[in-house]
Amino acid sequence: MTDSVAGCGVLVTGGSSGIGRAIARSLATQGADVVSAARRDQEAAGRVRPLRADLGRPDGCEDAVARAVGVLGRLDILVASAGAMLIDDVVDASSSDWQTMTSVNLTGTTECVRAALPHLLQAAEGPRGCADIVVIGSISGRRPTPGRAIYAATKAGLRAFVDSLRQELAPTRIRVSLVEPGLTATGLRAANSPETLDRMTARTRELHAVTPLSPDDVARAVTWLVSQPAVLSVSQITLLPTSQGA
Repeated sequence: MTDSVAGCGVLVTGGSSGIGRAIARSLATQGADVVSAARRDQEAAGRVRPLRADLGRPDGCEDAVARAVGVLGRLDILVASAGAMLIDDVVDASSSDWQTMTSVNLTGTTECVRAALPHLLQAAEGPRGCADIVVIGSISGRRPTPGRAIYAATKAGLRAFVDSLRQELAPTRIRVSLVEPGLTATGLRAANSPETLDRMTARTRELHAVTPLSPDDVARAVTWLVSQPAVLSVSQITLLPTSQGA
């Protein structure tokens, strides 16, 4: 049994930008073979191979996992990083935005996990001695702020899902981990209109005094997590910018 990810087959969802892209590249530098799945077009980069997929649909998740396994030949690690953040006060929010966040953040993650489980169970019996599921949540799932009600609800749902799944898989060699970053400099906010962003900034000024994490900060934590010896499972990591504090 080894604590190296070299030679592992890895699927990273949401890998075209932000945290997902940083994780894909970080694992690839450690010798993993990585498939990066996202709705947007990507270019291959070293050991990272792109896969265009619609992870907002259950059949899109099943298809993405099947194609990733076809490319990799195996699946040792799933990193579920795909996400959407469309912010607004509940009274002004769009139901279509809520549906997008629910389908991508919550349903997309859980369906990818379900599709990946048979392959991960097989990999866990191999020489590495384990397989990994890493879900990228958010501190918003425990500490919601104004304008992020549904986003926070989807991340809280992931927290509950991971806690239950970890117990279900305890008899197997699949490790299940939740990573909850605080404020991180990604492109998620760019999906919102400038007017909405200005309005939300006025509601949460304290967050805008924070020096955010970088996607690479989160990627280093994930790479460390999946590189632990097979006998050690890291159930949860919370990552906060020092200036965020809480």
